[in-house]
Parts: sequence; C-alpha cells; structure tokens
Amino acid sequence: MMLFVVGEYSGPNNTFNYTYTTPGTYDVCLVVTSADGCFTTINSTAMITVHDLPVASFGVSPAETSILNPVIEMIDYSIGGSIYAWDFGDGTSIAGNGDSILVDSINTGIMSDPTHLYADTGYFDITLIIYSINGIDTCENVYTQTIHIEGDYIFFAPSAFTPNGDGKNDVFIPKGVGIDAVTYDFYVFNRWGEQIFESHNKDIGWDGKHKGTLVQIDAYVWLVRTKDNKGEAHEYIGHVTVVK
Repeated sequence: MMLFVVGEYSGPNNTFNYTYTTPGTYDVCLVVTSADGCFTTINSTAMITVHDLPVASFGVSPAETSILNPVIEMIDYSIGGSIYAWDFGDGTSIAGNGDSILVDSINTGIMSDPTHLYADTGYFDITLIIYSINGIDTCENVYTQTIHIEGDYIFFAPSAFTPNGDGKNDVFIPKGVGIDAVTYDFYVFNRWGEQIFESHNKDIGWDGKHKGTLVQIDAYVWLVRTKDNKGEAHEYIGHVTVVK
C-alpha cells in the first residue's frame, strides 16, 4: 500500500525536510516551478520506507520467589525485536539475536525468553532493550520489571562426625540458610553436662577436641540459639556422636 503526503517549500536551498509520523512505504513526487511559471515533475515509486518502532515487553514467572528456588523465567511479549539485550539487575547481562541458545551456568533457554538463576536475595530490576534492524537503521525500545528474591530459613545438623584428621567429616557444624550471624551461639556438652566447646561464629564448628585433646567416642549434647532472617528467635538441642 502506497501512502502520499504533500509538502511545500519555497526558498534558495535545494533541500527539504519532512517528518513521517506513520510507518509505511511512500512514493515521492517532486514538482519544481520556476519564477516564470514553468514546471517539471519527477516521480519516484516506493522511494521512502518508514519502519515501525519495536515494542519491548515481557512477563516474569514467578515475580516473587525464595532463595531456595531463585529461578526467574522471562516470557517475551515484544514486537519487532531482532536483537535482545537483558540486564538482570544483579550485575549480569546478556545480549544477542532473539533465537540465540543460552548455554552458560546461570542462563538457559533462548535469548528472547531466558531463564535466569539469582545468587542472592533482594529486589532486582530486569531491563530489556530490543533493537529492530532495518537496512542501515536501528531502532530500540526499553522495558523494565522488578522481581523479588526473598530470604528463607532452614536449619539442620548432622548426627555424627569423625574427627580423625582425614579431611572428611572432621568437624561438627550445624548448617542452614538464613541464619543470623550476629545472634549465633553454639555450645557442646559432655554426658555430665560440662560445657566443652562454644562458638559464636556460624562458620566455626567443633573439631572434636576439648582443651586441645580429642574427646572419647561418645554421644554429646549440642545447643544452638540464633535468629532467622526475619528476626525470629530459635533454639535447637540435639545429640551428635563422635566416631573415630
């Protein structure tokens, strides 16, 4: 379909600027009139092509999840995009043709519909810039959505360990997700109730020694007091067996 516009210019310059506001293909007709009223007409068919702007848009699934499953899928709703550039808001970004296959450790799927793995909690602004490439012209459009990776809380402790110095299971240390490091207290007691170990650093466990000497094979009581990532207090008591 050919579209027609009319513009007039009178002056000494041999250039004329006209802004097209609607995408399409346009014929150009030039009529030159002299001061004496003589004129010449030149027609050029389909001389101008105005491309539509791309529209960037996407959905996310889910928009909110926990650090236990921090995987977000982007669902592309864009129109007219050839090149996709994603910024996931966590310091990582990717770009390429929309049908490019993603093969790195934190991004899977294809470039237009990637799935991204987050490594931390927080609110993240995901920004998509799409580019439409038409001949020598490149147009772009931007769209942003915010997702939330919330913290979670898990606590667990092994029931036995072997502090024999072989580098395997030599230290008894409770583990978890979302444990508050500031309020962490960890104690170990023998069968007579004597405290033989304490730690206030969640990354430091018991090596099976008391006053520098390896304890005997036996079951020992442990106690942990801490708070979760929402400030709620927790207390745990259990038994761990020293095996050599």
